[in-house]
Amino acid sequence: MNPCPVYEKSSKTIFLFFICVKNGISEQQQIITGKNAARLCCVTRKEGEQSWSSVNDLTEIAIGAEIAQWATFAVGPGHGIQLASGRLVIPAYRYPGTNRNPLTAQPHAFYFYSDDKGKNWKLSQKIEEESGECEMAEIVDDKGQTYLYCNARSKYKKYRLEAWGKSQEVSFTESHLVPELVEPWAGCQGSVVSLPGPESHAGSGTKCWLLFSHPTSTKGRLDLGIYLNKNPFQQSSWEQPLVLNPGPSGYSDLAFCASYGFFACLVECGENKEIEQIALLCFDLHDVLKAAGERV
Repeated sequence: MNPCPVYEKSSKTIFLFFICVKNGISEQQQIITGKNAARLCCVTRKEGEQSWSSVNDLTEIAIGAEIAQWATFAVGPGHGIQLASGRLVIPAYRYPGTNRNPLTAQPHAFYFYSDDKGKNWKLSQKIEEESGECEMAEIVDDKGQTYLYCNARSKYKKYRLEAWGKSQEVSFTESHLVPELVEPWAGCQGSVVSLPGPESHAGSGTKCWLLFSHPTSTKGRLDLGIYLNKNPFQQSSWEQPLVLNPGPSGYSDLAFCASYGFFACLVECGENKEIEQIALLCFDLHDVLKAAGERV
């Protein structure tokens, strides 16, 4: 469940994280009992290899005794990232074991990280506000300081929540809801990637931009959009989206194919329901700028 891969560049290794839960045990059951049944698992594969490693259970190593305080947790779903420092980051969220009502229990986003190329994994601090399924990206301000940016699903609010903190630290120091990024009822997963601002738009924002994929409708999981933010450190900076998939659209995952100059978006979609198929849709930055009403 909840696949979340990350690529370690120096060793050319893919780490594929996921959670394992016994058949028949739901997230709601774990919240009601306050007893976690999820395990943090990972398989790896080096570039050129044809098969994955055996499953490695990292629950005790990465979480340890603290898991007794959690009702349940999950990683992703989506992708993890490697920061400029080499740190590997796997986004995640957890439910505390104190509120056993699945209708009011609030999750909190955090991440697992490794500073030794995936040999050991640790926990970051959580985001204090309600925040669930999330993805993260590294952004850089005009002074060259790097930050870890988080965009998280909000189950009980009408909007997405975003937070950030300095990359070398393991906490989020700022967070707020984003009125431009609406949530359907009960929310939906979304994806975010960072990219360098093009030279043709120098001076129009920061040197680092963000793209975000998510349903654009408040009525349901409909009309997947690609949003652009040229000023990630400034609130209310998301522009009008490019509707990449009109109609039923659900979970998605973005990738920046920098060498080829385009972006790829893996998305749940269909004619009647968003879970009918999974499609890979490609687009470029000009498409997004045009949708925002800018000259390209």
